[in-house]
Amino acid sequence: MKPTLGTRMLSACQFRSSTVSTGVRLPITQGKLILSKTGDVITGVKGSVGHVGGVKLTNGDKSVAVRNVTVVANLVSGSPDASKLTAQIAGKRVDLGTATLGTVTLASGKVTVSLTAISLSQDAATALNTALGTTLTANTSLGTATLTARVVGKGKA
Repeated sequence: MKPTLGTRMLSACQFRSSTVSTGVRLPITQGKLILSKTGDVITGVKGSVGHVGGVKLTNGDKSVAVRNVTVVANLVSGSPDASKLTAQIAGKRVDLGTATLGTVTLASGKVTVSLTAISLSQDAATALNTALGTTLTANTSLGTATLTARVVGKGKA
């Protein structure tokens, strides 16, 4: 299955006492997901989904843009989940964090992938701390997200 992707909703995270919205919608610019099935049950998902846009984080008079998030799905049945998010922070692409994939559904011409836990990576914590003067640490929870996309081509539901 090679779905082409539409849009996704990313729950914004709260950094200390920052002000954040409850959700951020980032349009999908490119991507491909390959779903593995056993019978009617989806058992894995591999591929990547790129997004345009991002969020601006501020701490006092310092700010940094976290842009162009890419979800890299690597959930294979019987193996540890190796999924992650990457993003540009202050113009440099870094691993934003690890992602634990939850339910994957395929219905009505759409694939939905839930990211049940997103944890900040050490590289992203360092980049954000440098830019914002914060003291974020690796494995800080960034919340959850849901990726929803239209399916086209051979994988069309």
